[in-house]
Amino acid sequence: MTVETDFAPLTDELLYERRGAIAILTFNRPEARNAMTWAMYQALYDACEHVDQDDRVRVLVLRGAGDKAFVAGTRRGGAQAHDRDDPRLRRGRRREHRPRL
Repeated sequence: MTVETDFAPLTDELLYERRGAIAILTFNRPEARNAMTWAMYQALYDACEHVDQDDRVRVLVLRGAGDKAFVAGTRRGGAQAHDRDDPRLRRGRRREHRPRL
């Protein structure tokens, strides 16, 4: 089967390939157990948008590089700077009231 790379994430930390109707997105930070960076979050969003627009793709497979973890979460220390910049992600934001049962 032919491997096609008709989409390129803007970071080397995510790898994209398409094999026929199967798109494969690999989180590529095995040294950090594939902990997500903000560039990876943006690239994941971009890849999903691309796949959604590509009628050739029937399934998107997400996988992690290496043999230690699929994705370990967000890179330590990477959230604080972003939280200050994005009011939607600030700590202490107001939450919806949810009744307790």
